[in-house]
Amino acid sequence: MKRLLAIALPFALLVGLAVQVAAVTTVLWKDESRSDFEKGTFKQVALTATGHLRPSNAITPAGKLSEPFVWCLAPDPNGNIVAGTGNQGTIYRIAPDGTTSVLHKSSELHVHALAIDKKGNIYAGTSPHGIILKISPDGKAATFYDAKDEYIWCLALSADQQHLYAGTGPNGHLLKIGMDGKGKVLFDSKQSHILCMVMDDKGNLYSGSAPDGIVYRTSPDGHTSVVYDAEEDEIHSLTIDHMGNVYAGTADAGGPLFPPIRSRSATRSGLNADKSGKKALDSEADKKAVMLAVPGRSSVPRAPIGMPTRPPKIGPNTVYKISPDGRVTDFVEFEKSMVTSLAVDKDFLYIGTGDKGRLYKVALKSDKKVDIVMSDEQKYILSILPLQQGLAFSTGTPGSVQRFAGAYARKGTFESRVCDAKGLARWGRLSTSITTPKGTSISIATRTGNSEKPDNTWSDWSKEHGSLKAPGFLIPSPPGRYIQYRATFKTGNRHVAPELSSVTLAYLPINNAPEVSDLTIDGQSKSKTSKNKGNSKTSRTSSASNKNSSDGVPEHKMQRTVTWKASDPDGDDISCNLSYKATDETAWKPLKKDLTKSPFKHKWDTLTVPDGEYQVKVSVSDAPSNPPEKALTDEELSEPFVIDNTRPVVQVAQANLQKDRRCIVKGRAVDRFSNILTMSYSVNAGDWVLVYPIDEIFDTQTEPFTFTTAPLPKGENTIVVKAIDAVGNIGCGKVVIKVK
Repeated sequence: MKRLLAIALPFALLVGLAVQVAAVTTVLWKDESRSDFEKGTFKQVALTATGHLRPSNAITPAGKLSEPFVWCLAPDPNGNIVAGTGNQGTIYRIAPDGTTSVLHKSSELHVHALAIDKKGNIYAGTSPHGIILKISPDGKAATFYDAKDEYIWCLALSADQQHLYAGTGPNGHLLKIGMDGKGKVLFDSKQSHILCMVMDDKGNLYSGSAPDGIVYRTSPDGHTSVVYDAEEDEIHSLTIDHMGNVYAGTADAGGPLFPPIRSRSATRSGLNADKSGKKALDSEADKKAVMLAVPGRSSVPRAPIGMPTRPPKIGPNTVYKISPDGRVTDFVEFEKSMVTSLAVDKDFLYIGTGDKGRLYKVALKSDKKVDIVMSDEQKYILSILPLQQGLAFSTGTPGSVQRFAGAYARKGTFESRVCDAKGLARWGRLSTSITTPKGTSISIATRTGNSEKPDNTWSDWSKEHGSLKAPGFLIPSPPGRYIQYRATFKTGNRHVAPELSSVTLAYLPINNAPEVSDLTIDGQSKSKTSKNKGNSKTSRTSSASNKNSSDGVPEHKMQRTVTWKASDPDGDDISCNLSYKATDETAWKPLKKDLTKSPFKHKWDTLTVPDGEYQVKVSVSDAPSNPPEKALTDEELSEPFVIDNTRPVVQVAQANLQKDRRCIVKGRAVDRFSNILTMSYSVNAGDWVLVYPIDEIFDTQTEPFTFTTAPLPKGENTIVVKAIDAVGNIGCGKVVIKVK
């Protein structure tokens, strides 16, 4: 306890300091809960129900065999383990000392189920022809029963050993077979598969099905009823404890778990059984069809029979507890794993999973005390067999039989989940909370990289650091975005184990520059470069900055609105400065400083500057959250735009009165910065009459005009000519004409 406090207290102070300075400096990343550690990879390491890592109980090979799948295990009366395998349909005998021998090699491809009576007779359920073999103690094998189905998934002997029960697929039959080899369909489930079964001490047989995930109970008199209809699609495994509670594990894979191997007519044609239990394939077509049905026998990849096809989403799955009185409760839940095997040993339920390949131990008196006692990401735990001392379990992909003993493994390793610093980072210290009894040790190594999943671009594992006392050790791995640690556990006393309860590592993210974008002047953003070479540049006198009035003439505005977006990838506080300059100038002049709140906007009174062509620049900095020497900036420039607050000049050059009292008026409208947009005239404050320039197109800053009025009344007449430029400035000129 003193050692734990000595390590934990300094880091508690460090955490408090990190909270005060927020995310601008050191970041602390921790593995300290069961959910944190569960994301790691275990090798001879267990995760306790309290969220501590320690060496697992020793796991050693029980025997030596080479098969893709070891589907099932059973004990014989002499203390040997019998194993049924695929893809060669071989049955092995494994002696207590590990000596492994072939007991029988059938012509079937898979042995999915085993049952052994008190005399040592072995019953083996197979596929793809759905036969049950009987192998006598002297090794002689024969066909015991032909189920006329494709799979024999499970077998169980009655308490008096006078009957053998079998579950089949894809017809979903529950069979009852006498010791004379004569049988019948005891129950037609109308399901595709009866996958598992277990018998209680009263002779009630429980069985599980797919694809509707139903648990059935068949009483000794042969009556079958539904005990539970699970939400999941498949009841894959069953076991029972000494109190009569039944545990049902589901293996919902989000997709078809059992790919069809062949139609019944195809598999049965040309097949002849001999007395040894072997079946011959009479034609090349039959041989080819069976080979295509099983992985490893064809160049075409196929899912293993009875194994999931690894769909994108697996689970959630559950182990249900069914009490003798019929009450059903969720005992253990798995978010992303399939329950592929179950067994009760003394006061514990052992759960084997697929896809994650983990072996769990759960105290029967509490569903909260769940230990992960073994994990192999590449394997499926297909069968669990309690022994007089410890357990044996079998795996798939690859196939093996392992022993799980009571003593701790001498050495185990744990590779953590990957820490993502969200950007390039420098690493600080790593510290732990550990207990290391005498004769035990824990050491830590690290590695870093810039890909989300560790690969050969990552750094090598650093040297092992065994001195983990506060304040820990400085992480030697190179800077990177991602980091992972590996803990190595050792014990010289097989009955004492070290424990690791938390790991904390510190890092300093390398500062990333803020970003500014979408700079606009009155909604007019930067023009994008056209891919067409023939396109001309946008006019610098664009009127996009002004709203049009109801008659289509822009409304002149002397105030320009500048807007932009700014952000920081690190979440730092930012500050924006706005500046401007004329396009013929070199120095930027401040317009507005220290803008910090989004949305970013500034209204600019353009009367403060002379008419001309201008640009605006936005500069953003993360200085509010970083020391001056670490602060970074970004900037964006606007497209050049025109500020024009001056009216056009209308010059009337001539006004010639005609004999019919009409007047011919000639002149021009001139603007310094903007194109002339429209012209019109009015006589004696009358209606405005549209005037076109001489070339009839408004496309320059100087537009000559000539127009002829209607006959003028006698007396003095005032003719006003109006010109409006592209930004809405209005200029007028006049001429006075006297008519006698």
